[in-house]
Amino acid sequence: SIMALCADVKRLSTLKLLLLVLCDLVELCCRVVTNSFEILEGVLLRVLFASQLIDALNLAFLIA
Repeated sequence: SIMALCADVKRLSTLKLLLLVLCDLVELCCRVVTNSFEILEGVLLRVLFASQLIDALNLAFLIA
């Protein structure tokens, strides 16, 4: 139903916002702990990928 679809889109948008906050925290950690930069950079890349996936899902919901 349309209501369920809207709720799914809202949940995905909330998840994306949380992922963006996580990205900022990881970037801050990278600046503070330079020795672990490669590990944190990998985490950041995975988080950004998840964020892009959520954008794609949101677009698919809007088109459907």
